Amino acid sequence: MSVSVKFAVSGAEEVFAGILQAEGFMITFLKEQVRAPSIQGEDDFIIIPDILAVDNSGRGWCFEIKDERESKRPMKHLTMPHGYTGPVWFLEKHKAESYLRFSQAFKCPCVLAVRGDMKWRVGFFTHISNGAIHYNKDLVAVGWNDPFGYPVLFNVMLTTTKFFHEMDALRTRYWQEPQRSQ
Repeated sequence: MSVSVKFAVSGAEEVFAGILQAEGFMITFLKEQVRAPSIQGEDDFIIIPDILAVDNSGRGWCFEIKDERESKRPMKHLTMPHGYTGPVWFLEKHKAESYLRFSQAFKCPCVLAVRGDMKWRVGFFTHISNGAIHYNKDLVAVGWNDPFGYPVLFNVMLTTTKFFHEMDALRTRYWQEPQRSQ
């Protein structure tokens, strides 16, 4: 007897997939394709991001989609370093670590997209510099001591229109791939 596992795609994931396709991305709902919410890592499981995509230039991306209305924890205002006093999306530590490890393993940027009441906010969750992939500290307050998890700075995320308009410049800023010697 075989067991069929079906993973539901959320409404936010469907809407954002449409946005990506309109921007020329080829996409797949990765969890549906592998029929699992995670993959076995060396020490534990790595949570799979919602969407794996390829842009018009053939570059890979992964996207994790969130919906502010479906948050288990309310987005609240925090006063944080560098003068930030806005709402934050709390991302549980183990999920944040999983998305970072996925980005490191597949060497593609992980982008977080949060659907708010009026518009989407999008930002680079991971950052590459000198060949090493880390959290993007412009967006994620790693190590912030909060029982809800790592705060993701919602107001510093761009709207979808601005994100896709500035996508190449943002990729250059946050995803500095090492130069290949010829």
